[in-house]
Amino acid sequence: MALDFDAVAVGIAAAVTSAAVAVNGQTVTATDFVPDAPTPPHFVVAEFVNEYHQTYGSAGMDHVTVKCRLLTSRGSDAEGQRTLRKLATLTGVGSIPAAIEAARGAPGQMALSGAADDLALVSVTGPRLYEIGAVDFYGLEFSVLVIG
Repeated sequence: MALDFDAVAVGIAAAVTSAAVAVNGQTVTATDFVPDAPTPPHFVVAEFVNEYHQTYGSAGMDHVTVKCRLLTSRGSDAEGQRTLRKLATLTGVGSIPAAIEAARGAPGQMALSGAADDLALVSVTGPRLYEIGAVDFYGLEFSVLVIG
C-alpha cells in the first residue's frame, strides 16, 4: 500500500496542534499546507522528498523526508533569530520535537494514527528567512523521516 502523503501531513499538523506549542506566549497554529498568508507563529507541513524502494528489498516501502517549517514574525531581526535558536534546541513537553516524536505511537504501533509505519525527527535547520507571498518570515525547518 502506498503512503498517503495527505494523511501524513494532516497527522504531523495535528500532533503539533495537540501539543499547544507556544512562541513568545502565543500558541502556534499548525496546518498541513502552506497558507498564502500565515499568521505567525505558524507551523506548516511544506514539502516531501520521496526516495522510492529504500527499505525492505526490491518492493521497498516509501522513505519520505517531510520538510516542516515554523514561521515567526520578523518584528526584530536580532530578537527573532534568538527566539528561533532557543526553539531549535527546546525539547520536552510543549516543544515541536516532542510533539512530532509523540506521533510515532507506542512501540509496535503505526505512526500518525495509522498513516505510516514509523517516523522520526531527523534534523532542524535555521534560523533563516522564508518568503511566502510578498512577506518574509523568520523560521526553522524540521526534517521528519516517514516510512510507509
